[in-house]
Amino acid sequence: MLKSYKAPIEESEKTQVLILGSGHLGNLGQQFRPALLDSLIEVLRGYSPDVIGVESLPSQVIVGMEAAPEKYRQALEIFAKDRLELARRAREALGVSRTEAEGRAKGLLEQAVRGGLSPEGRLDLALNLLAAYEVESAVLQWSYLPEVGQERLSTMDGGLAGQFDALLNSPVESFSIGVRLARVLGLQSIACIDDQQDTDIYFEIADRLEPELERIGYHTAIRESEIIRKQQESSRRAVEAGDLLPHYRFMNSPEYVHAIMDAEYISYLRPKLPSRLERTRLAQLEVRNLNMASHIRRASARHPGQRMLVIVGASHKPLLDLYLSQMLDVKLVHLGELL
Repeated sequence: MLKSYKAPIEESEKTQVLILGSGHLGNLGQQFRPALLDSLIEVLRGYSPDVIGVESLPSQVIVGMEAAPEKYRQALEIFAKDRLELARRAREALGVSRTEAEGRAKGLLEQAVRGGLSPEGRLDLALNLLAAYEVESAVLQWSYLPEVGQERLSTMDGGLAGQFDALLNSPVESFSIGVRLARVLGLQSIACIDDQQDTDIYFEIADRLEPELERIGYHTAIRESEIIRKQQESSRRAVEAGDLLPHYRFMNSPEYVHAIMDAEYISYLRPKLPSRLERTRLAQLEVRNLNMASHIRRASARHPGQRMLVIVGASHKPLLDLYLSQMLDVKLVHLGELL
């Protein structure tokens, strides 16, 4: 059996991928301010990724889920409702279909990469990206627009202009880190690498599994675990100090990654429930992360030998590191190596 294979390529020549585990910054509420991320942004700027991936659904995944409403209606309502509504409004403003918007965005994006896009063209690009479900890339293009370009949208759909501004200033890490860093680096698009095509498995078993887990105190034990206490304390100290970089160092440390691997995944193998549904849940989580790893590898495929940054919830980092470490032309980079 093949256990390992040494690829005929130097480590220094491989495509570099940094999985940045993050807390969900929206949970900070009124405590959030962009300056909390200044030090982290500077560190990531030094890494200088050629492509940035964020934990949002790729357009092709949304389209596939829309084509199977009997399986994914609930998941789309939970994970893509706002994205679908923004796309609908953008299509109405432009008078195009999703596929037309996707084609127009592709051509305009090629112009943007070459550097020959007018403000009018950039607004069209932002709207077509939005219409094609590429929200983060749309917001990035909006951020490049001069005020006169933004004012043009206000005459078409003032509410949509307000949505662009709200997302640009959102604490959600896809925007507060992903879009912000992409703008600093002059990138023209952002890759979406999340996946929810596993959710039909969970929704089938949730009504039976969750009461069983509740009876044995499964979720309570994790919430009250030492690693979660340390995480909360690390976040509190970092916010008080006005700098989240030490917190990100902790959340991407070997100590934290190993502990979260145990708490989020390995722990499902301990209860030995009669139904064995805890093992179905583990398999479902593995499917999601395998799909995410596939999207990451797809995004990195167009950047061989270059650098990719992926911003995800910290619970994804253990499995994504594990899966991507098996790729023949991927070298994992960790935040601690940049500090």
